[in-house]
Amino acid sequence: MNDPMVSERVLREMLLKEWTECAGVLESRILRLEVNSRDGELMEEILETIRRVKRGSAYIGATGVKKIVHELESALRTLGDLGIRADAELIDLLLLAVEALGDGLRAFGDALDGRGPLAADGPFAPGTDAEAKWSEVACGLRAYFDRAHPGAPAAGGGANAAGGAAEMAGGKADGTDAGAADAGGGAGGADAAGGPDRAESGESGNGRGQTDILARLPGGADGRPGTAADPARNAAQLSHHPQSIRVSQDKLDKMMNMISELLIAKNAFMHLSARLNVEYDLPELSKEVKEIGFSVNRITDELQNAIMSIRMVEIRTVFQKMPRIVRDVAHLTGKKMELAMAGETTEIDKTIVEQISDPLVHLIRNAADHGIEDAEKRLRKGKSETGRIELRAYNKDKHVYIEIEDDGKGIDPEALKRKALERGLIAPDQAERMNGSQLVNLIFLPGFSTAGRITEVSGRGVGMDIVKSNIEKLGGAVFIDSEVDRGTKVVIRLPLTLAISRGLIVNVARESYIIPIEYISETVKFGRRDIHRFDGKFFAHHKGSVIGVEWLAKLFQLGDRDPDGKDEFHAVIISGGGEKFGIIVDKLLSEQEFVIKALHGRLAGIPGISGSTLLGDGQVVLIVNPLDLIRLAKNG
Repeated sequence: MNDPMVSERVLREMLLKEWTECAGVLESRILRLEVNSRDGELMEEILETIRRVKRGSAYIGATGVKKIVHELESALRTLGDLGIRADAELIDLLLLAVEALGDGLRAFGDALDGRGPLAADGPFAPGTDAEAKWSEVACGLRAYFDRAHPGAPAAGGGANAAGGAAEMAGGKADGTDAGAADAGGGAGGADAAGGPDRAESGESGNGRGQTDILARLPGGADGRPGTAADPARNAAQLSHHPQSIRVSQDKLDKMMNMISELLIAKNAFMHLSARLNVEYDLPELSKEVKEIGFSVNRITDELQNAIMSIRMVEIRTVFQKMPRIVRDVAHLTGKKMELAMAGETTEIDKTIVEQISDPLVHLIRNAADHGIEDAEKRLRKGKSETGRIELRAYNKDKHVYIEIEDDGKGIDPEALKRKALERGLIAPDQAERMNGSQLVNLIFLPGFSTAGRITEVSGRGVGMDIVKSNIEKLGGAVFIDSEVDRGTKVVIRLPLTLAISRGLIVNVARESYIIPIEYISETVKFGRRDIHRFDGKFFAHHKGSVIGVEWLAKLFQLGDRDPDGKDEFHAVIISGGGEKFGIIVDKLLSEQEFVIKALHGRLAGIPGISGSTLLGDGQVVLIVNPLDLIRLAKNG
């Protein structure tokens, strides 16, 4: 392919990324088809998504992908032409077909990287995994359609009820060339779509992304590399579509790092301005430097926001996996349940999206398997027999919140306490002092579980410590609120980005530290009489409740506690895991943006320290990990 605009490899990589997104969309739409089996518009959306993949695969010769989507389209057309209503069995087969497509896409990606084995039909064969799954799908579809409509033509093997999808597309009956003929919007392609009005022009909202890519090629959106495009028409098409380029994540990360360094440099202006005024008595020059600093600050903020917006992606990519998980759990357990999702367009840093998927999957499985009761128990409790799980995301206070809420049996704090005592995880006197919220948070202890049986799906508690750990590694926090027989609500709080944060600079024993602002509830002053000692620990009255307190100097072995040395103590109230704790420091200095730099070697394992940063005056400051501080204080 001699394309002056897009190289053949880049084109294939672009299409592979789009096809992967299409596979996710296909899965979610097929799941919707189970509930709305008579929805003709939904069926057309599914077919449009398939045709997006089909056009591109025919254009670049991705034989494995082309074969799978062609046969999948044939099966769906059989479904529509015979007027069969999709049931759970058919949906299972269609979902397995999407899995086969996913395997085919992975094989295609391996072939692009030179890792795929050469097959008889070329380097872009579907691969053994995809072929095995598709063989199972084809046999299952054939048997299903024979039972549902005896005497109907075979489905899933290259022909449909209208006389064979391959023949309708103007290709061979085995489907090997049908995709190429169907890729165009010519007569064959229009016929396959059910007439000229349904030609695969890709101009609907569902096909726009694919058309944008193919419209840039010499053959235009027709998907026919041998045809010459009209330059005037191509220019007109391009002018009506937003222009975009592919940029590797490494380049974006490098740009973000450069912005991070610029943040450090901008802080130096304010420090220099203060020195000129105080140390050198040059107020006019100090004022000029401060004004320049303000300009640099404004430009830096704009650059930071611009780069941040490029890195932001919708959380939809994670959410769209969840309906399949809930459906699978419902089938395995025999329960009735539904999933409602909101806030799918909420945006968050791409790096966080990639790492939050596994914790979310675990929490959804737990809610479905151990939170929702079976229909009989729900009816006895006066509930609807269908359990409900809600998954939502939203922005608040420069954070992204994700909530997983179910209306199931809830978590019994007394049961958690008994189990923890049985396993020796907490002492009896400690258990008696714990309130309901603290008891529920026992579920995050390593290996803790109240499940009476082990299931292949999940175990509430088993792995919850890993969920919490992974979320905290992202600079986030997780909270649980539960009521017996009413349900459980898990709230995950995440930062918008991992690169830049804000923190409070504090001074302890003439050393400066930064406490991340997202963990700070408030700063207060405790009087000497407000702090009390009990059983070797220190506590203070705060807004009608008792919270633990500890001296940061003691935690970092910089000095001893001094409860009687002052009349007042500066304290930073930090929150984590549903509880609050007071950290006493010598001084509260200022709030500032900072760039987290990881520690390496022996420094990486220091308890209570998560990294370091550089202040405007060149001073290296350690960043504390508030959750570690709470653990250190409790362990004495």
